[in-house]
Amino acid sequence: MFKNKFILLILILMLIIPILTACKGEEAPKDDPASAYWAYYAACQERKFETARSYLTEDAQQRATSTGVCGFTHDAVNEFQPLPDGSDRTFSTDPEVIVEEDKAAMTWLDDQGNVALILLRHTDTGWKITEITWSN
Repeated sequence: MFKNKFILLILILMLIIPILTACKGEEAPKDDPASAYWAYYAACQERKFETARSYLTEDAQQRATSTGVCGFTHDAVNEFQPLPDGSDRTFSTDPEVIVEEDKAAMTWLDDQGNVALILLRHTDTGWKITEITWSN
């Protein structure tokens, strides 16, 4: 009985050790611009403005003095350029994300046929939001 348990333990270790050593050699996945943007957006929704500011480049932080730190969200246009009837634009929930080396763009369509475009740049500390534009 003891011999069978010992053999079973050896077999289990022979299976687990290669799996653990293979996983140990993997690099952590590189952060992506979409996750950085959504963390920024969540911070704005929770009114954690200093946290939100940390997702902006220095240039964007300078521009945020006039727009507010959360002026770089895809739906901030509802505050800056309200529709004549006072209703809010509704944006698609799944933006298109294009990444080229250290730059990325995220685009949303709204229910009026307009586009929100957010540009991001990868820095030493991760992805940062640099610019936002809306088409009218």
